[in-house]
Amino acid sequence: INTGVRYCGFFAQTTKDAVVKNFKLTNSIVIADGADPKTLMSTGSIAGAAHGRFEGIYTNALLYTTGAGNGGMFGQVYLPTVISNCQFDGRFENIGRYSGGIVGAMTGQTLRIEHCLNSGYVKITQPLKEYCNSGGIIGANYHTSEALEIVDCLNTGIVDANQNGVGSILGHC
Repeated sequence: INTGVRYCGFFAQTTKDAVVKNFKLTNSIVIADGADPKTLMSTGSIAGAAHGRFEGIYTNALLYTTGAGNGGMFGQVYLPTVISNCQFDGRFENIGRYSGGIVGAMTGQTLRIEHCLNSGYVKITQPLKEYCNSGGIIGANYHTSEALEIVDCLNTGIVDANQNGVGSILGHC
């Protein structure tokens, strides 16, 4: 995938009733650049905008993105969503903020993320001298989010960032 448009991924956007199970995305490359580091782009190897239920998903994708709200697996989550037993084992490099190994940004309603692993490399460059708000599992939980549950998740990967607001699990809540 090579694009500069919003909602980029294997699935550009899923609906609240979507169910994606037992899915493996290997040896893929996602390039989504050209955005200002503050622009919400919502790019992920699995889904740009993720809604619904995602179970048993693995990816070792390589992602090179610009903008905010990008993740190794899912860019943005903004409707009730469950992410379970998923693993990011690739390389994700973003110029911007709100970036995470599994989810870039959660922007509303509820997210339950359980039994997930980031074993990949997450590199965030924030050129605006602002907070990165980036993490190994989730980059940022912001705006009107009602509930965030992180259950039994692990980051064994590297989160490499040049500004403040970086966490092994969660960058900003």
